[in-house]
Amino acid sequence: MHTVQQLQAADYFLKIVLEEKNDYKELRNLKFIIELNNSLWYGDFVNFKEDYVFQYELDIQNPRPMTYEIGNSTFISKIWAKYNANPFISNLLLKHKCLELLYSEIFEIVKKADIQPTDSKIYPYLLNAKSLDGKLELPFINIGDEKVKVISLIEVPKLKITTTSFALNDNLDLSE
Repeated sequence: MHTVQQLQAADYFLKIVLEEKNDYKELRNLKFIIELNNSLWYGDFVNFKEDYVFQYELDIQNPRPMTYEIGNSTFISKIWAKYNANPFISNLLLKHKCLELLYSEIFEIVKKADIQPTDSKIYPYLLNAKSLDGKLELPFINIGDEKVKVISLIEVPKLKITTTSFALNDNLDLSE
């Protein structure tokens, strides 16, 4: 069983490994499957873009993205310190589709990093939550202080945006 902060660290590390391995990132959209209230779910524990984690916070009256990196996030600093002490060759694990070994290595690093609930200021949510049976999608699930069982690591198809997709959402911000 893991805290949401440990899962944030694992998800961050998984995403950064995939981002760095350009040969594999288009092939991989890997997600951890968790058991929550007797249902299986997957999603994201962190929002990730271009090597950093972010979440929206209120700045006076407007939401703005707050970024978290090695310098301002304890859980990210701890993960990198433990990984750099004993790096594994993630590109070989990805190339040979050794998801079980990648899963094992990530959670070994998380265990060694000793991630505590106070190490993360990120909301304790499973973001972009989808039930494994495909019956339910939620923007987030508040996990709070619950301990969560991680079941597996799977590859899910990446969402392909087409011109038809844009027509369905008039509020889509294309400025990013």
